[in-house]
Amino acid sequence: MAPSEQVFENYKHHGVSVWVRTDLRGQHREYCLCYHCEYFHPEDRERNCRIANALFAMDQLCEITTPVWECQSFVLSLGKENPDG
Repeated sequence: MAPSEQVFENYKHHGVSVWVRTDLRGQHREYCLCYHCEYFHPEDRERNCRIANALFAMDQLCEITTPVWECQSFVLSLGKENPDG
């Protein structure tokens, strides 16, 4: 999508006013490698990937969302069909 065609919107995310490209709003799980990785265990921070934990800490601190597009530690988890899993 050309920059001139992009539309942005402001909305409340976890009670904080944030900006997002409209076509990407709510899509981070679909695009983020973490949700398909063997090492991703967000419900158990002790077992969770150290990179995912660091990004989550930064996301909380800065009130941002950071989908991962590339990662040297990625291992496809065949058991994670659902991106919420």
